Amino acid sequence: VWRFSRLSVRAQLMLLLVAVLLPVLCVLLYHLAHGRQMARDFASERVRLLAHTTAGSLEHLLRDHEAVLQRIAQRPMVMALDGQAGDPIIVEFVKLYPEFTNLVVQDLAGRNDCSYLSQKITRDQLSGIPGFRDAINRTSMSVGGLRWGPCPGAGFRCCSIPSRMRRARPRG
Repeated sequence: VWRFSRLSVRAQLMLLLVAVLLPVLCVLLYHLAHGRQMARDFASERVRLLAHTTAGSLEHLLRDHEAVLQRIAQRPMVMALDGQAGDPIIVEFVKLYPEFTNLVVQDLAGRNDCSYLSQKITRDQLSGIPGFRDAINRTSMSVGGLRWGPCPGAGFRCCSIPSRMRRARPRG
């Protein structure tokens, strides 16, 4: 029959040490796992709040831009779609809103009637811009998908608003 008292003092100390440290180690592992899960939950909640705040900010920014672009689309010189006499607000808009790299007024045939940049967009380029065709069938702003520009790493999104004559078909 095995007895604890028959073991050497060294063996008894080792068993006592294992008996004491094993529960402490289990409690420590549980505490670490619980702390890690709490940190994960906290980080997840922070990311959710940040995403919600960012989405709200972007929605507010897009609504702001939509309101300004709607007012520009209703200006008589823009609605005239006259490439020879473009509205001077086009140049001023891009200067006031530097996040816009260009502002273009085009008719449905794809003729570039007025643009901030001197290089005009061709009809083929226009048909490849995400969201432009969608804007023709909408009454509000259409934001296209991300498209990569000619500069490496420089992407852009196209915001399109149809110009209409008193709730009629879109003209440009």
